[in-house]
Amino acid sequence: MYPTFQRHEEAGEGGSGGAGASAGGSLLSGSAAPAVGQAGGGSPEGGTAGGQAGQAGQAPAATAPAAASGQQAGSGEAWYVGLYDNSGKLNAAKFDALPAHLKAHKETFAKYQTVEALLGGFANVSSLAGRKALAPLPPEASPEAKAERAKLMAQLNNVPEKPEGYGFKRPDSIPEGQWNQAYVDGIAGILHKHQISPEAAKELMAFDMEHAGKIGESAKTQAAQAAEAEAKALRDAWGKDYAKQIDLAVRGARTLGMDPTDPVFQSSKVVQMVAKFASMVSEDRLVSGESSANAGQSDRDKALDILNNPANPLHKAYHDQNHPQHAEAVQTRSRFNQAWLAKQKQTAKS
Repeated sequence: MYPTFQRHEEAGEGGSGGAGASAGGSLLSGSAAPAVGQAGGGSPEGGTAGGQAGQAGQAPAATAPAAASGQQAGSGEAWYVGLYDNSGKLNAAKFDALPAHLKAHKETFAKYQTVEALLGGFANVSSLAGRKALAPLPPEASPEAKAERAKLMAQLNNVPEKPEGYGFKRPDSIPEGQWNQAYVDGIAGILHKHQISPEAAKELMAFDMEHAGKIGESAKTQAAQAAEAEAKALRDAWGKDYAKQIDLAVRGARTLGMDPTDPVFQSSKVVQMVAKFASMVSEDRLVSGESSANAGQSDRDKALDILNNPANPLHKAYHDQNHPQHAEAVQTRSRFNQAWLAKQKQTAKS
C-alpha cells in the first residue's frame, strides 16, 4: 500500500488538483474515516493523479461493531438512512438492509408505498388486535382464558370488587315490608358475575323498581275493581236489605269462629252463604255484633268508639265506603245508637 500511495503523491506534484484519500483508519477501532492525502500540484495531470489517489484510498468494509450501531455494511450509513424521500415514498430497496429481527417482515413492509400508508396499516393492525381481544370466547375456551377475559372486562367496566359495591339499598319511598333484600342481593350477584358496569346496574335496578311499582299499582286497581264488583253483586242480590244481610253475615262468621276480615269473605258467594247460615240460627245463639274491644261500654259509647277510635276494628271500614266491611260498620253503629235511644226512651217513661 505504501509504495502505491507514494507513486500517486509523486505523480501529483507540480499541478493543481484535488486531495487524495489514503486507506487510513484503524481496524481495531472499527473506524472507516478516510485520511486526507496531500494535494497534487503543478499540472492538471498531477491533479487527476491526485483524484485517482483519493479514489484508491476508499475505506475498508465496516466491521461487526459498526453494523451493531445501525450502520449499513459497506456504506458507513445507518440502515434507515434513505428509507424514504422528501415526498414520503418508501425506498423498497432499503428493506434488504433491515436488521435481522426486522428482515423477516420485509415482505409485509414492502406492501406499503409510503410512510403514511405504513403507519396507517400498523394502526389498523393494532385496532384489529384490540377488537380481537374483546371478541367472544369460543365455547371450548379454557377456564384460564375465561378468567382472564372476566378480569379484563371487569377492569374495562369499572366493576366493583364485590356485588355489595353496587350499593343497592332500599329507597325511602319504598316501605320495608315491600323491599326484598335477598332478591336484590341475588340480582347484584348476577350483575357482578357478568362484569356489568355500575352505571348499567343502576339503570337496570331503577327500571326494575319502576316496573314493580307499576305492577303494584295495577294490582291495587284490579283488587279495588274486584271488591267493587263483589259488593255490587251483593247489593243487587239483597237490594234494600243489603245492610241487614251484611250484619247477619258478620255475626254468622263470628259464630263459626271466623274473622270477618279474612280474604275468603271477598267473595260475594261466600258472604251470601254465611248470611244464609246465620238466618237459620236462632238470635240467642248468634254472636253479637260488638267486639271484645268495646265490651262493657254503653251503647252510645260503642257507637262513638266506631266513629272516633282508630283502634276500633270497624273505624276504618266506617270511614271508607270502598272497604269490604263498610256496610257492617255503618249497620253496627246504627244498631248501637238505636239501642241507646231505646233505653233512653224506656228510662224516660219510667
